[in-house]
Amino acid sequence: GIRTKRIMSAKFLIIDVLNSEKYIEKSKNIIGTLLMGVNMKIYASPISIATSALNYEFEELEILVQDQFNKYTNPT
Repeated sequence: GIRTKRIMSAKFLIIDVLNSEKYIEKSKNIIGTLLMGVNMKIYASPISIATSALNYEFEELEILVQDQFNKYTNPT
């Protein structure tokens, strides 16, 4: 699933996955592993996307990610 969280003025897209440990184990460096662990504790998912680090509007990213999620979870 996909959900939105706001912490102060920052918005995050949280991507819920079935096997969180699999994603954490695939991390290529210790910093990524640590950040995914923190995400697990805060959001119950290792994957979060903040648009503050991207050149993309949050609402546009949310629509794009949700559309792609729907496309691959509900193929027609």
